[in-house]
Formats: sequence, structure tokens, C-alpha cells
Amino acid sequence: MQNLAEKFVLEMRRRRQALSLSQQDLGEKLGIDRNTVSRIERGAPNMAVADATAIAETLGTTLGVMLGATEDRPQVAELSDTFSSKVRELRVAQGLNQRELAELIGVDRNWVSAVESGSQNITLRTLEKFANALKVSPCDLV
Repeated sequence: MQNLAEKFVLEMRRRRQALSLSQQDLGEKLGIDRNTVSRIERGAPNMAVADATAIAETLGTTLGVMLGATEDRPQVAELSDTFSSKVRELRVAQGLNQRELAELIGVDRNWVSAVESGSQNITLRTLEKFANALKVSPCDLV
């Protein structure tokens, strides 16, 4: 099964090629160099969701669609608040406190609190960890 970063990378490459953009062209549109685009396409380092969203928008779509959603999701300005509130909402609905969710993810409760408050950076890895722990699709959190 593909992890979230792999799914993003495959869709990124597919969309870039469908638009007949070279890695250089995409890099110029994003304000990064070709080597960085190449590095991302070879394995999507633990990139921030905001960066992944910028790539998706440059490729004419949304992050949710790049991750498999069929409907549009919030733009980057709303993403952190949406993610934080969705995590909190799902955690509470499942009867979990922050400590219990943290144990499911394998992190400290303070980290979960920081994510829920929006003060922790959201990465593709973070998104995937929370989705797995809350038993939802990553698209449901963005």
C-alpha cells in the first residue's frame, strides 16, 4: 500500500507531465530549483502540507484531489485551521482524549495539543499519522 508521500509524488509527476512541464519549468513556477523538484519526485521528503498545497495549486488542482479526494477541499490559508479542528472533532467523537490519541500515534500528548491548536507544522507524515490513528482517509482531514 502506498503511503501518502508516495501517492502525492506519483500524482505530482503525472500532472506535471500531463501539463508538458519539465522539472525546471515547475521549479520556476514554484520559486525552487530543478534539483529540489527532482528530489521531491524521487521520494517526497517529509514536506509541509503548505508546500504540497502550493505544488498542487501550481499544477492546477488541490491537495485533496492530489491525495485522492474527488471534491475540492479548503485552500492553504484555511488548511491549518481545518486540519486542527477536524482532528479535535474526530478525536472527541471517538471518545479519545489527547493522551490516548498520542499513544495511538506514538508521540507525546503535548505534540497532539500543539497540532490541535495549530501551532505545530503539518507535514504529509503528520497528516498520515493522524488519519491512521483516527481511522479516516487523509483527505478527510484536509
